[in-house]
Amino acid sequence: MNLHLLQHIPEWLSSVTAKVSLIAAWVGLVITMRREFLERVRLKFKFKTTFVEEDDEHADVGVEIDGVPVVDGLLVTITSKGRGITIEQFRCEYRSFSCDALRAITAGTHLGEHIGQGKACEGRLKIYSKPITFTSALVVDSTGKSWKCSRRGLTRLNNESVLWWSKKPFQKQESSSDKRLTEKRRAKQQEALALESAAALQSAQDHQRVTEMKRKLYNLLRRINWIEADFQFPPAAGTSFSISTIMQINRDIESIQDALVELADLPESKVVLGVAIPTPANLSASWDELGEIWKTKFLPIQATYRKVKGEVLGKD
Repeated sequence: MNLHLLQHIPEWLSSVTAKVSLIAAWVGLVITMRREFLERVRLKFKFKTTFVEEDDEHADVGVEIDGVPVVDGLLVTITSKGRGITIEQFRCEYRSFSCDALRAITAGTHLGEHIGQGKACEGRLKIYSKPITFTSALVVDSTGKSWKCSRRGLTRLNNESVLWWSKKPFQKQESSSDKRLTEKRRAKQQEALALESAAALQSAQDHQRVTEMKRKLYNLLRRINWIEADFQFPPAAGTSFSISTIMQINRDIESIQDALVELADLPESKVVLGVAIPTPANLSASWDELGEIWKTKFLPIQATYRKVKGEVLGKD
């Protein structure tokens, strides 16, 4: 019955049905093309030197810049030529020699960035082995759709790769480094400058402290009688280095011992700290014996005084 009815469908109705189907197909095509036009994505590539994170177990780092370990990197700039889109991932595939065999390597990085119409975002990949050829490059949006690099873009990528790997390491470092590496280098340089400044400040403070201690030592040593005397044996004129002189010098040295303890960090203070000049047992000691005692016990104290005096007062 139904077949019989179909046989009697007017010819004009069949023609309308066919036209409606054709129109629907064209509408679907237009919608698809419009969607593709509104969501166009352009990829642009550039090779740069990039830094290696401390926890990167895949990197065999052999090169550093300003103390920052570096490796070859591929920087991709992703631009939305249509309406806004969220880019989740960037991936590329390339062939490289590994263990004397040509292997296919896939590298990827997560982005998770939304870019509006006409806006762009950047992603970077670390390339650990020299590529022979890049076979594909694409980004994946939040809907799971892949946006592949065009054939022309892939050709440019491979040309850039050849140019980059023809450079020497120092040429790569001088020619180009990515923003994050620049920030790392700047941070390292600032850290080094901070350490140098701290060291310089500490050095200045230490120098000031030593200067103050030497000034105190000089003032203490000045209290010792005959500290500047030029003794002769036997004495030609003036004060002689006698037993009574030795006893007075010992009393003076004893009087400054407590203050000398506070200056124990100074090597010069150790010459006087805890020192007592021996007194001859014989009250009629010879000048030769007294001269030997002066030379071995008191002369070093006098020499230390002259040295500290020159440093404090700026003269001999």
